[in-house]
Formats: sequence, structure tokens, C-alpha cells
Amino acid sequence: MYPFSPIALQQLHDAGWTEDRRVDISDYEQKMRELGIDLFPCVREFFARFGNLRFRRRESAHKGIPTDKWVLGRAWLETTLWLPTKWGVEDWQQLDKRVGRPVQRIGVHDPFYDWPDDVFMAANGMVYVEVRWCETIGLVGISAEDGIEALLSDRPAIQSYGEPVPEPDDLTEPERWREYVERTRIVPPDEVIALLIPEAQDAIQRAAASLPHHGNDA
Repeated sequence: MYPFSPIALQQLHDAGWTEDRRVDISDYEQKMRELGIDLFPCVREFFARFGNLRFRRRESAHKGIPTDKWVLGRAWLETTLWLPTKWGVEDWQQLDKRVGRPVQRIGVHDPFYDWPDDVFMAANGMVYVEVRWCETIGLVGISAEDGIEALLSDRPAIQSYGEPVPEPDDLTEPERWREYVERTRIVPPDEVIALLIPEAQDAIQRAAASLPHHGNDA
């Protein structure tokens, strides 16, 4: 089982998720095919395990401190089996170009606002969030479980695509990958590392070498 943090695991359980949970997505797959979309295998598995869940943010979840108070009772992450409009499909295609690989929508993040952020997954299982207000796409996880962990625990994005709003403590791409490995103790698989710039690859290898058990725990 993926090593979910206590705050993420609590929210998963609160939403009704269990390790053996399975959702029948056969009707959804058929409707998507009728729209000309064949779901990636990893997206099918994501929906089968995490589909149709609604997570509600606890007031102090962003600080890693669970409380019993919900923020206005609003969902802040939904993994609804959603059928895209023609505009939605065109939006995906634009994201394909920006990320550099095809992606498919798997949920919506922080629908507390009128213009929520969409969550996408690539064919290799990597999870992205489109931050609409600053027109940035953030890579938040290297697998379904890793993406869920990031979104439920407010873990920083690993990598950004687009024009993010500058921040004084903004980390470079190699620094973000180093922080990711040190924080999660997960070494990305070789096919993910191969996609990164050489400096980021070196940062991952150095961080991996410092782990108690050098290897991929994903």
C-alpha cells in the first residue's frame, strides 16, 4: 500500500474510501468511447479505485493538523466520472501541448471558487493540476496514489509548466525533485526520470543515495 500521510489517509477514510474499493466504470468507458476518447489504462484504474469521491477540506488540513471542523461543508477535491463537452476535449488538447504528452481529466480541485482547477493524468500515470488563475500547470504526483497524497496534504507541486507567479522562496526544478524524494522517500521510476532535465535527474540520484534504503519504494 502507498504510504499515505495520516492527514491524507484520514480524509480518504472520511470520504468512504477503502483499499479494496472498486467502482464499476464500464458505462462511463462506453460513453467516453462514443465521444472518441479511449481512457488510458492508468486512468481506468484511477477511477476504479478513487472515482466518485468527494473530499472536504478540514479547516487546518493545510497545516497538517486535523480538526473536526469543515470549511463551509464544501468539497475541495472531487473525482467525478465526468463527460467532457467539445470545449473540454479541446482544452485537454491544449494541455497536451503545454505538458508535452497527452492527458485526461480525472477530477476537479478546490471547487470552493467559481473557477476550480482541473486535475489531469498522463498515460504514464503522472498527475497534473491546471491552476487557472495564473495559467500554470503543476506536476503534483508521479502516480495516482502520489497525486491523491499531494492534493489531500497540500504538498507543493514538483514541477510547473507555464508562467507561475514568482515567489521569493520558489524552488528550481532540480530543488523541487530533491525535496520530493527527501520528503516522500520515493524514487521516481526510470521512465519518469528520463523525461527530466539532466540537473533534475542528478538531484534525484543524489537525494536517493541519502535514503536509508536506496531504491524505488513506489
